[in-house]
Amino acid sequence: LDLGRLLDAFSIELIALTVWKEALGLCKSLADSSPDASTSHRVPPGCCREQEGSSSLSSAEAIDFSRMESVCSRVEQGFIAACDRAENLASFLHDMD
Repeated sequence: LDLGRLLDAFSIELIALTVWKEALGLCKSLADSSPDASTSHRVPPGCCREQEGSSSLSSAEAIDFSRMESVCSRVEQGFIAACDRAENLASFLHDMD
């Protein structure tokens, strides 16, 4: 594999990880701001409307965008997956030395 492409992939993955981390922080802030965040912080209706034939995460992974708890759970999963991908790329790059 081309080292340049691996470095590009790693850089992009670090950016994605930063985005997931920000989203996770927002979810935790919402949860901390209310004793019952799952009901008091709902996603606005129509905010995340799917288009017909869309392969969005909501249809593929059954995210209930009307419940903040469901959204935050998906954010946690995304953050963990991004960490795993970044660690795998870092390990692969380290082994290339």
